[in-house]
Amino acid sequence: MTFQQIRYFCTVAKLENISESARRHQIPQPAMSKSISGLESKLGVKLFLRYGNSLKLTEEGRDFYRYAQRVITVIDDAVAAVQKQKEKTTITIQINSTRHIFIKFLRKFMREHSTVDFVIDFNHRTESLNRGEQTTSYMFQIGTFMPMNYLDKSVPLMEEPFLLAVNKDSPFAFRDSVSIKELVNEHFISQPDGTYLSRYFFQCCKANGVKPNIRVYCNESKYICDLINSGIGIGMVPACSWADMLSSDVKLVRIQEMETVLIQRLFWDSNRYLTHEAQVFMQELIAFYKGIVVPHY
Repeated sequence: MTFQQIRYFCTVAKLENISESARRHQIPQPAMSKSISGLESKLGVKLFLRYGNSLKLTEEGRDFYRYAQRVITVIDDAVAAVQKQKEKTTITIQINSTRHIFIKFLRKFMREHSTVDFVIDFNHRTESLNRGEQTTSYMFQIGTFMPMNYLDKSVPLMEEPFLLAVNKDSPFAFRDSVSIKELVNEHFISQPDGTYLSRYFFQCCKANGVKPNIRVYCNESKYICDLINSGIGIGMVPACSWADMLSSDVKLVRIQEMETVLIQRLFWDSNRYLTHEAQVFMQELIAFYKGIVVPHY
């Protein structure tokens, strides 16, 4: 088994096509097929299921792909470590929360650092990072929890309360706080069950014997805010990181039984080589978030 075979395998896994993968690496299609067959023979398992011109990873193929990507990342990092005079640094990052805050930081950072490019996943999907030979291993991730176990280090960026967002015409708009029990007849807009924000809310409801009236489930923060802005319903939102998406007609109110504070964190892989530019990015990102004034409720 060679490193080149592993790189070829990862490309085929991404593109799901032998001919396109061969063109990507500028080799004949039979050579690419032979490389994949040789890898399967060496491992003693089928890595792909073939459907005409398309290929899909088998269960064993998915397992091998997950670790093979890490091999490529480590080798690429090793090359970067000894080629420190590269003109460009590419930072890969997944943004699971505080998207609008991050974009403000990014605008400032990119103006000041013209040699840094970014591959950003705003969609929670690793395949959205695939670009040519770019692997899907992130250098950094921003969120409230660690979705990838290889991101083994973290630092808190900011803390923010989790509040009820209501339209200005709501009878609760002029209150500083409400009881969860007063909301039994309200129409709620919520993320799907099991998402990190809805989990806090449903736990609070259950603990207080309340069954919320969820009229709309939505998995995208922007559209949850749009629905609340339109007056269709009320919903729980992070007070700071979603603030830019809420209109001036929306008021934030504290739920008395819910003292949840969301801790937004920066995660990174301590085993990865970070260029000087990547280290500067991390330092400036932390400083930017620390400078955000979070309102108290």
